[in-house]
Amino acid sequence: MIRVRNIDQSFSSIARFDWSQVRQLSLLTKNSVLAAGLSYALTLHIASYLGPAGFGYYSYILIVGTFAGMLVSFATENTAPVVMAETKSTAEVLSAVWSVRILFFAVLLLSLPAMMFVDPAIALGTLAVVAGSFNFAFLYEVTARNVTYSYIYLVERLAYIAAVAGMIYFGVASVPLVFLVMFFSRF
Repeated sequence: MIRVRNIDQSFSSIARFDWSQVRQLSLLTKNSVLAAGLSYALTLHIASYLGPAGFGYYSYILIVGTFAGMLVSFATENTAPVVMAETKSTAEVLSAVWSVRILFFAVLLLSLPAMMFVDPAIALGTLAVVAGSFNFAFLYEVTARNVTYSYIYLVERLAYIAAVAGMIYFGVASVPLVFLVMFFSRF
């Protein structure tokens, strides 16, 4: 026999639902979709401007930088909330995450001279992409300030997109300049 819940219980659980979380999630989604959409449009313009060979070179540097960034962040964004739940100390979480990231970043810095010898643009691009590993996204998550971080990220992306779009518009964009703008937009 199937039991039907009391309708009054169903309506009371809907009334107690925290709609502020839905508003927060929709705001986070809106900011992420806006940043992703504009970034995608910029990527198409970069591809069109640089041509197949230039865009392939740009993509190669992004892949190398993304791999290096994964090594530097070493899953600390995923473990930060766990450490926060266990210790309840923001300072302890910050210390643990930064210690791991700085250790792996030091290893990356030791490899940069070899990259500079091979191709300075690869070294610059890797450094620019890895600079994103030092953001405070994990701290905003553990302190429940996701909306604040969402706006910071959106402004950072908009500044990068506007600068690179301006370089393309004025015909001065190059792979090293795009990564230089990326590096400075991270701070």
